[in-house]
Amino acid sequence: MENVEAFTFKKYTRAFHYIMATLMAIPGYKWKWTIMNSLEHGNPHHRKRWWLVGINTAYQKSEFQWPEKQQPPSLWSIMDPLPDDFVVPTAQGPLPDTKTSRDLSLI
Repeated sequence: MENVEAFTFKKYTRAFHYIMATLMAIPGYKWKWTIMNSLEHGNPHHRKRWWLVGINTAYQKSEFQWPEKQQPPSLWSIMDPLPDDFVVPTAQGPLPDTKTSRDLSLI
């Protein structure tokens, strides 16, 4: 199960405890939860999320481990390379005043 980090905040204490108590009452399961930031797991996006894992103990062969943190990817490692002939366009003449111009062809 996954939700926003705020789900663990004081504001949602009743809902959090209700869900956890309901799940923990299911026989034969162990439950683990944590907060993980996707930035620390190979995704170039800072996003903290609450994760809950339920493990059926009848099928459990080893102790569950959360994934280890990784270095965030660099911006350049996830972007497509620019073509060799890429040129940054330059303005031809004065730029239009976008605050007062009504002619959208100038923008």
